[in-house]
Amino acid sequence: MLSNLRLMGFYASLMTFLGVTAIVINGAAGPFDAKYGDIIIGLRSESLTTFVELLTYIGNWQTIVILCLLTMFIRKDVRYKFGIPITIVAIISSLANRIVKMLVVRPRPDASLHLIEQGGWSFPSGHTTTIVAVCVMTAFIVAKCDISKVKKTLISLGLVVLMTVVALSRIYLGVHYASDVFAGYALGLATYLLVSMILFKKKSKTMRWSFSFLDILPTADVLQKNKEDYAINKGLEMINARPNTENKKPVLIVMAGGLGSRYGGLKQIDPVTEQGEIILDFSLFDAHRAGFDRAILIIREETKEDFDARLDNGARKYMQVDYAFQSVDDLPEGYNLSANREKPWGTAHAIMAARDIIDAPFAVINADDYYGVDSFKQIYKFLDGNRTEGSYAMVSYVLKNTVTENGHVARGICQISDDGYLVDIVERTQIAKKVDSIEFTEDGDTWTKLDPDTPVSMNFWGYTPTMMREIENRFEAFLRKAENNNILKDEYLIPRVTDEVIKEGNASCKVLVSKDKWYGVTYKEDKDSVVEALAKMKENGKYPEKLWK
Repeated sequence: MLSNLRLMGFYASLMTFLGVTAIVINGAAGPFDAKYGDIIIGLRSESLTTFVELLTYIGNWQTIVILCLLTMFIRKDVRYKFGIPITIVAIISSLANRIVKMLVVRPRPDASLHLIEQGGWSFPSGHTTTIVAVCVMTAFIVAKCDISKVKKTLISLGLVVLMTVVALSRIYLGVHYASDVFAGYALGLATYLLVSMILFKKKSKTMRWSFSFLDILPTADVLQKNKEDYAINKGLEMINARPNTENKKPVLIVMAGGLGSRYGGLKQIDPVTEQGEIILDFSLFDAHRAGFDRAILIIREETKEDFDARLDNGARKYMQVDYAFQSVDDLPEGYNLSANREKPWGTAHAIMAARDIIDAPFAVINADDYYGVDSFKQIYKFLDGNRTEGSYAMVSYVLKNTVTENGHVARGICQISDDGYLVDIVERTQIAKKVDSIEFTEDGDTWTKLDPDTPVSMNFWGYTPTMMREIENRFEAFLRKAENNNILKDEYLIPRVTDEVIKEGNASCKVLVSKDKWYGVTYKEDKDSVVEALAKMKENGKYPEKLWK
């Protein structure tokens, strides 16, 4: 949708530029140039002139292009996110400006107005064209970076001020007409919109490339050993190459961004031992023992300090723990659906938050569930020995061991083949324990019994990196459906995405049966049983008295 808006913006900018060009060629721009030229030139003073002269040299196209090219030698993430697109837009805008100058051949204002020496043709302003294209592209990229909204706003305002002052400096110095600058604005904006439509497809919390542009660069980090399985989407709009995961150690993704509405607080960091440990400490401890060296926590940005307080003197002393922030406004371009929604979009959307920092097989767990030692050993062994794309795994538990006495829970009801592969999974969001049975409901009125020994998913998954592409590519379809259903409550769930991929024949999912008992804290009342169980495990020597010594 936003691609269409950008296309409309491109046409509007281009038509504005062409309109100003026609007025200039026909000699009708005189009154406009005289009026606004007199206003700006009337501001001249000795001290202001010194500042403007410095500013205009900083904004010339040669300086900008050189600075952009220098970003190609900065560290990889800056080079790819900023250096490449900004350099491209700087070069293209400069070339476009040069071509137009040679076609229009408009002389500069009378030399008596010049405060600096300036050769060449006047229309359009090259400084304005290039600085507008570069500043707007920079603001676009900054908007997608993982920084606070305050910083994004301040940087964007600074860029707007910079490009406006540089543009006006050209009139102030007497080397351009006001119509030159106005046309430069329109041409710079049109150039940015054109380049951004080519390079970028979708909005995300962190920058995503829309096609295999990076793959043609002669960089060892980018060139992939096995280029295959190219997917063509919307008439060659996007090409995604399979990532090379050779020799990449498995990574653990922990979903910890929930609001804890049923629990009554941030249950992910509520202590469950006398030593102040949380359930996540046990999961990270077991994961580290199984072989995981890195974990990525999916959290809400405002809870970062709370998690830092728990992790800095604990798990972070033994393994790398990073964050990815889940936000309700992390949506495809053109969607603005989060105004009235506070609840996150679901487990698949949570996993998607880590899409730009995952290049290895990964496991997924909930932060508020205890899974057990054996489960982590099994999933790590599977992922570490698995280099086949589309080969997934799931740790299953028995339904009767995963329900609570204190309310309803959500579980993925699984059907498993004789050879141990997932055939079907249906997410039931309201499963409750009755007096002598376990039942689920879809409408709150009609209840259906479930076999207590039914295998269920507890969101303990193992994936290869292409699953991120599957999750991201299907998100827009989910949103379209949710718009017609219940946009405030519908959730984008990982069991449903996995089920779709399997049934389309694009993946298989091995079911790993856990020998451990699951414990969790869906409700506040669940905490006592979890505290008691973990204390007993410590007494039995399954865990040390203090996990992170």
